Amino acid sequence: MEENQIILKGVIFSGVIFSIYYKTTYPNLPGGDSGELIISANELGVAHPPGYPIFTLLSYIFIKLIPYGSIAWRVNILSVCLSTMTSFCLFIALSRLCKNISSCLLGGSLFCFMSLSWTWNITSEVFSLNNLFVSVLVLLCVLFQLKEKQQKIQISFIGAFISGLSLCNQHTIVIYVSCIAVWVIYTLCKQKIIHKWMIFLLTLCLCFCCGLIPYVYLPLSAHFNTARWTWGDQRTLSGFLRHVLRREYGTFELLKDHQGLGLWKGLSAYNDHILNEWGVIGLGASYLCIISVIRRLRQGKYCLCLLYIMMVSYLLLFTWLANLDISNLLLFGVVKRFWIQVDLVLAILVAVLFDDLICVVKQHGICNGYIQLLKVDNIIAGLITYSLLHVNYQHCDQSKNTVIIDFATQILNSLPYNTLVLTKGDLPSNSIRYAQFMENVRPDVTTFDQEVLTYEWSLPMLKHHYPDIIFPGDLLYTTSGILEDGRQTFNFKTLLDTNYNRPIFACIGVQNHDSSWTEAYELWPYGVCSKFIRKGSSMDIEEYVTETNRFIMEWPYPYNGFDKTSWEHVATQEMWDAKSSVGLLFLEKAEEYDDANITLLLLQYSYDIYHRAMDASKVFPVHWHKNLALVCEKLSRLNHNTHKELIAESIQQFQHFIRYDQSDKDFERIIDAIKSLTKYLESIR
Repeated sequence: MEENQIILKGVIFSGVIFSIYYKTTYPNLPGGDSGELIISANELGVAHPPGYPIFTLLSYIFIKLIPYGSIAWRVNILSVCLSTMTSFCLFIALSRLCKNISSCLLGGSLFCFMSLSWTWNITSEVFSLNNLFVSVLVLLCVLFQLKEKQQKIQISFIGAFISGLSLCNQHTIVIYVSCIAVWVIYTLCKQKIIHKWMIFLLTLCLCFCCGLIPYVYLPLSAHFNTARWTWGDQRTLSGFLRHVLRREYGTFELLKDHQGLGLWKGLSAYNDHILNEWGVIGLGASYLCIISVIRRLRQGKYCLCLLYIMMVSYLLLFTWLANLDISNLLLFGVVKRFWIQVDLVLAILVAVLFDDLICVVKQHGICNGYIQLLKVDNIIAGLITYSLLHVNYQHCDQSKNTVIIDFATQILNSLPYNTLVLTKGDLPSNSIRYAQFMENVRPDVTTFDQEVLTYEWSLPMLKHHYPDIIFPGDLLYTTSGILEDGRQTFNFKTLLDTNYNRPIFACIGVQNHDSSWTEAYELWPYGVCSKFIRKGSSMDIEEYVTETNRFIMEWPYPYNGFDKTSWEHVATQEMWDAKSSVGLLFLEKAEEYDDANITLLLLQYSYDIYHRAMDASKVFPVHWHKNLALVCEKLSRLNHNTHKELIAESIQQFQHFIRYDQSDKDFERIIDAIKSLTKYLESIR
């Protein structure tokens, strides 16, 4: 294939990728870390470890250069552009490894249109930049194999620089970088290209270190500290290394204090992933690509073997170290993202296998005339591309997906004036912070991530940006007191006491480090958030019901309308749970009162809340059946007018529940309750 034609076809292919990605990207905020990354970029702060300085600076440029669209959409477009460049590099690399243009189309489509890579290629996340670095390194490896001796030296210097840059983004690429470095040095040594090794190695190290220069951004950002949100304090060497080496998460872990399911389960999950993405034939080709690797080895071409070793080494090491329980679907979604760089290399290997097969068929004259006449290889590659698009387009089309920003906006709009919201977890913290900082939703509400209070850097770096929060010390601790270095510690109860002159809400739970607050406070649900109320406070039941009634009907998205590994699913679950949260509170509170009239009123309200929520939709959380059954049974003891009807409904709701959920810990007790209630109902009839 001629050079100009290859480049032209690569441009056309990447142009198609851009147009499809552009059309299907999010119009606003995606879930996960996107909100934090966008805010860090817009305000020139530092993102979570290891900091992602290149992505932060590129995002800042796109935010400032693009004059229209939401700020989140502009960063989504950055990911689209990076992914487009990845597709071009992938196409060019394949054109050097394959003899047929159909193989380039196949390999590019296998990667770009698989649902996992497509999903993260259009999202304001760091994976699109990591994919670009992987594709550039692969292309450099291919060129290194093909070029003459002196050109190999130049490519090795460029590769060292790109390797350094890549480690300024996602550290998982270090396995690829290590394999490539060993291969390059071995090749140069074997071919006796280098005569002055000391000068060469020093130059190589210098190029690599130059690639790490973007990390200078971290201490500079921490020094000026103008961002309303930033992570860590990199002003000292220890703080810088703690952040870059991810010590707060665990340097060789995805998250601290988590336990994975082991190597075999992880490999089996990846096998299922390829089966779901590419089907049985694609899975078979993934195993058979070793044939092409061996074939190239016999020809003295080691690049494909390098790619195979890179892929297998990464998959084994990552699966072994990944300490997340993939039986939890949300955590499984987190793990899957790190498979994308495996998928990219695997797509190349499968495309080369396809190319070898076509070449063998042509070489031996098997149906050769038909292949030449009909261009069967182009038809096959085109059909596979079309099938991937057809299967995944609807699932990956996020052009109308505003779930996360709707989630944040609805929460903020539900809160009283001048509220202090203490968030927990990525979903509420990142989305609410984005809605406030980037779209100026409810500026009267103050939001703070309660979990970062346990980090020593949190208040020194963030306190001056939140003048309306009274922090009664320098560090959240289990007890209040003074440390040896003179810093004042405070517990969570003291923080609530100090700020109780305004409404204080917890958004999706309370931090797990300090439970001192439970001595004096309890939580009353207001939709997704819950209000801190001093114990012993009187409850105006009717006023409380009036205030919280609107949460039953407001969320427009269906309960099971999203992929269970997605943040949209998590947001929707939280909103649907909020529809019945007051009903559950009244069910629990009914046990606390000796006054039968108050108990009856609470249970009646709980009954009405569950019924209105369930009547509004055909699909809802299964546990609502169980809770309503308990409400009916308790209410039947107090409401003699509808005693039989309530017993019958309790039985019916319990039966609905066990039909859909046999894994509940109380399953056997519910079976016994159904039998007892049925027997009792028959006796009173």
